[in-house]
Amino acid sequence: MTSNLDNILNTLKADGMQPLPADFSSSVWSRIGELQERRSAYKSNALAGVMFVVAVGAGFGTAQQPVSAQTGFSTLTDGPDYSPAGLLNISQ
Repeated sequence: MTSNLDNILNTLKADGMQPLPADFSSSVWSRIGELQERRSAYKSNALAGVMFVVAVGAGFGTAQQPVSAQTGFSTLTDGPDYSPAGLLNISQ
C-alpha cells in the first residue's frame, strides 16, 4: 500500500506542477483584506442610505401640518413637583 501511494505521489510530482510563488500567502491575505474592506464599505453605505430614507420620510411626514397654539397639559412639565428640593420640603 505504501509503495502504491509513493508511486501515485511520484506520478503527481512528475506531472510538472508549478511551485507556489513566494508571495502567495501575503497575496491571499491582502485579497481577504480587500474583501473585508468592501464589505465594511457596503455596510456603512447601506446604513447611511437607510438613515437618509428615514430622515426624508420623517421630513415629508411632518411637513405641511397645521400648527395651532394650545394650552394643553404636559405630563412632563405640569403637575406635582418631584424635584429633590420639592420632595424634601426645602424652601427656597
